Amino acid sequence: MRSRVRVFVVVGLLVTAIDFVVFFLLESSLGIAIANLVALASAAAVSYLVNSSLTFKSRTLTRWVSNPWAFIFTALVAASVDTLTLFSVHWLTDYILPAKVLGIALAALVRWTAYRTFLFRIVRRNISTKRDRTQSPGDYRFSVVLPAYNEATRIGESIQTLRHVLEARGVESLEILVVDDASSDNTAEVAEQHGARVIVQQENTGKGGAVRTGLLEAQGKTILFTDSDLAYPPELVPGFLDAIEQGWDMAVGNRRLSESSAEIPTTLVRKLGGWFVNKLTHVVLLGQFRDTQCGIKAFRSDVAKSMASRLQTSSFGFDVELFIMAEMDRISLTELPVRVRNRPGSSVSLVRDTFRLIRDLIEIRRAAGRGAYAKASVAEASEAVV
Repeated sequence: MRSRVRVFVVVGLLVTAIDFVVFFLLESSLGIAIANLVALASAAAVSYLVNSSLTFKSRTLTRWVSNPWAFIFTALVAASVDTLTLFSVHWLTDYILPAKVLGIALAALVRWTAYRTFLFRIVRRNISTKRDRTQSPGDYRFSVVLPAYNEATRIGESIQTLRHVLEARGVESLEILVVDDASSDNTAEVAEQHGARVIVQQENTGKGGAVRTGLLEAQGKTILFTDSDLAYPPELVPGFLDAIEQGWDMAVGNRRLSESSAEIPTTLVRKLGGWFVNKLTHVVLLGQFRDTQCGIKAFRSDVAKSMASRLQTSSFGFDVELFIMAEMDRISLTELPVRVRNRPGSSVSLVRDTFRLIRDLIEIRRAAGRGAYAKASVAEASEAVV
């Protein structure tokens, strides 16, 4: 499947060529004003017809051309910019060619900006609306997935704390699933001793790979994953369960909400790094999510398994993939405030992991262009190879 952006650009070049050619064919006989009007109208008509029948034909989420008024308004604004630039530059320089070229370029910038802005609004509106669904399948009320690598010294305490907090909230039908990502210590043994169900991966796949395994293997109606060192305090976990049981398909933590807090203030360097990463994700996401990398997320079980079966990367970029699929599947999503506490022994490196994420975003963009995130059925997800 060809990339939406690639097709959109090709159509844009075609429309630009039509605008340019029609204008210069008619300019000498009809005059600048009328020739420009006819050229702009011709280009807009072709843009609407081709984009609605080709670029967005099978992409209902991004079919902004299905809203004629939005398309017409954008076309009028772009045409105004084109016309104003054309006459201004021509009046100042008496050259028609550079005047028209600059007008076309500025109008194209207007259209692209409007396109992205409109899609941001559509996506946010779609995902912010609950939808009536039947109860999600599962043998337990709740599954908590803990991806773990060399966590023998604290995995037992994490399991005990989670179980205590959840049982105190009346969550007794509970599964705590530890995915040991080929640890070199006895993480698996300690987790089993403290009552968790354990899956041991024979090769280290990274956090994304461990989360994928956990989501596919979990047996709860609601499935949540969080960091095994409980960087997000377990007292937050029941709120994510409540959100899913109240009808949301997906609940994600957002460290940038005003109600969120950190026990240790974030350094300026880390804040700048987070801002940079957030801007990078806009290359592949339309929803203007402010915190894709927050390490606590919950799902309906059918949504979790469908998404997990389509994950392409095993490192930090998997979080971005989850948001891509949320946009494509038009699932309902809510963002919850979190409290973060930095625990000793963290393996996170700001510089190293930022570069890894950049690499992942490039691969994710390519995978999206290939159609790798097309929706899988629940049956297909259950048959995915772990």
